[in-house]
Amino acid sequence: MIGLSNRNITAKAREFYTSSGRTKVELVLLKQHASTIDLEAHILLTDQMTCSGLDNDRGRKILSSRIDVALSGIASVKRKAGTSLPFDTYIEFMNIPLTLDGASKCRDIL
Repeated sequence: MIGLSNRNITAKAREFYTSSGRTKVELVLLKQHASTIDLEAHILLTDQMTCSGLDNDRGRKILSSRIDVALSGIASVKRKAGTSLPFDTYIEFMNIPLTLDGASKCRDIL
């Protein structure tokens, strides 16, 4: 998968780090239906933001806004703000088909 580092995938494969090693993604199964699932991705920046001239609060607001714009218009996906520093957020995927296409959609969004 693009953006994933195989050496950082945990044994249970419920979390992974992006290729930069600075962002942790934890996956949680919220609900399983007959042929779909509801999945939550907790995205956590594990290192300080590196935006010169911005304090952490302003950086969080800008990043949240950009994620909201990127996700707008994508049906069955919504974002919730997190509270951990320096930055975290939750993305919920609702009614994702239990198919390769469903997995690909989640991967592409992440």
